[in-house]
Amino acid sequence: MNPVVHFEMPYEDRERMARFYESVFGWQTQPLGEDMSHYVLATTTETSDSGPKRPGAINGGFFEKSLTGRPSIRPSSSPWTLSKRRSIKSGMRAARCSANP
Repeated sequence: MNPVVHFEMPYEDRERMARFYESVFGWQTQPLGEDMSHYVLATTTETSDSGPKRPGAINGGFFEKSLTGRPSIRPSSSPWTLSKRRSIKSGMRAARCSANP
Protein backbone atom coordinates (compact mmCIF):
# COMPACT_ATOMS: atom_id res chain seq x y z
CA MET A 1 0.00 0.00 0.00
CA ASN A 2 1.26 3.48 -0.88
CA PRO A 3 1.66 5.97 1.99
CA VAL A 4 -0.41 9.15 2.07
CA VAL A 5 1.69 11.95 0.57
CA HIS A 6 -0.73 14.90 0.38
CA PHE A 7 -3.97 16.11 1.97
CA GLU A 8 -6.67 18.56 0.95
CA MET A 9 -9.41 20.06 3.11
CA PRO A 10 -12.09 22.69 2.43
CA TYR A 11 -12.27 26.22 3.82
CA GLU A 12 -15.05 28.79 4.03
CA ASP A 13 -12.93 31.81 5.06
CA ARG A 14 -9.43 31.64 3.60
CA GLU A 15 -7.80 34.22 5.88
CA ARG A 16 -9.38 32.75 9.02
CA MET A 17 -8.30 29.21 8.04
CA ALA A 18 -4.71 30.37 7.38
CA ARG A 19 -4.49 32.22 10.71
CA PHE A 20 -5.81 29.17 12.56
CA TYR A 21 -3.38 26.61 11.10
CA GLU A 22 -0.42 29.02 11.29
CA SER A 23 -1.04 29.91 14.95
CA VAL A 24 -2.18 26.53 16.31
CA PHE A 25 0.10 24.16 14.36
CA GLY A 26 2.86 26.46 13.09
CA TRP A 27 2.12 25.58 9.45
CA GLN A 28 3.09 27.92 6.62
CA THR A 29 0.34 28.75 4.13
CA GLN A 30 0.67 30.16 0.63
CA PRO A 31 -2.56 31.49 -0.91
CA LEU A 32 -2.76 31.15 -4.68
CA GLY A 33 -4.76 33.36 -7.01
CA GLU A 34 -7.96 33.10 -8.96
CA ASP A 35 -6.19 31.20 -11.77
CA MET A 36 -5.62 28.37 -9.24
CA SER A 37 -9.19 28.58 -7.83
CA HIS A 38 -7.95 30.37 -4.66
CA TYR A 39 -6.17 27.18 -3.54
CA VAL A 40 -3.96 27.49 -0.43
CA LEU A 41 -0.77 25.43 -0.15
CA ALA A 42 0.03 24.20 3.37
CA THR A 43 3.58 23.37 4.43
CA THR A 44 3.43 21.41 7.68
CA THR A 45 7.10 20.52 8.05
CA GLU A 46 10.55 21.42 6.70
CA THR A 47 10.57 20.57 3.00
CA SER A 48 13.16 20.11 0.26
CA ASP A 49 12.70 19.93 -3.52
CA SER A 50 11.84 16.24 -3.18
CA GLY A 51 9.22 16.74 -0.43
CA PRO A 52 9.12 16.69 3.37
CA LYS A 53 12.50 16.07 5.02
CA ARG A 54 10.98 14.16 7.96
CA PRO A 55 9.94 10.60 7.02
CA GLY A 56 6.18 10.13 7.25
CA ALA A 57 5.38 13.85 7.25
CA ILE A 58 3.04 15.23 4.58
CA ASN A 59 2.09 18.63 3.21
CA GLY A 60 -1.17 19.55 1.59
CA GLY A 61 -3.59 22.28 0.79
CA PHE A 62 -7.00 23.80 1.16
CA PHE A 63 -9.71 24.43 -1.43
CA GLU A 64 -12.71 26.72 -1.28
CA LYS A 65 -15.76 24.90 0.09
CA SER A 66 -18.55 24.69 -2.45
CA LEU A 67 -21.64 22.70 -3.28
CA THR A 68 -20.02 20.69 -6.08
CA GLY A 69 -20.33 17.38 -4.25
CA ARG A 70 -16.59 17.07 -3.66
CA PRO A 71 -15.58 15.13 -0.56
CA SER A 72 -14.60 17.17 2.48
CA ILE A 73 -11.15 15.59 3.02
CA ARG A 74 -9.10 14.11 0.19
CA PRO A 75 -5.90 12.30 1.13
CA SER A 76 -3.66 11.35 -1.76
CA SER A 77 -1.31 8.41 -1.99
CA SER A 78 0.38 9.39 -5.24
CA PRO A 79 2.64 12.41 -5.87
CA TRP A 80 0.48 14.37 -8.35
CA THR A 81 1.26 17.94 -9.19
CA LEU A 82 -1.32 20.68 -8.81
CA SER A 83 -1.54 21.05 -12.58
CA LYS A 84 -2.49 17.37 -12.96
CA ARG A 85 -5.10 17.73 -10.21
CA ARG A 86 -6.55 20.81 -11.95
CA SER A 87 -6.82 18.94 -15.25
CA ILE A 88 -8.65 16.06 -13.62
CA LYS A 89 -10.96 18.37 -11.63
CA SER A 90 -11.80 20.34 -14.79
CA GLY A 91 -12.66 17.12 -16.62
CA MET A 92 -14.83 15.94 -13.73
CA ARG A 93 -16.72 19.26 -13.66
CA ALA A 94 -17.27 19.08 -17.42
CA ALA A 95 -18.54 15.50 -17.13
CA ARG A 96 -20.97 16.45 -14.33
CA CYS A 97 -22.27 19.41 -16.35
CA SER A 98 -22.89 17.30 -19.47
CA ALA A 99 -24.57 14.58 -17.38
CA ASN A 100 -26.96 17.10 -15.79
CA PRO A 101 -28.04 19.50 -18.59
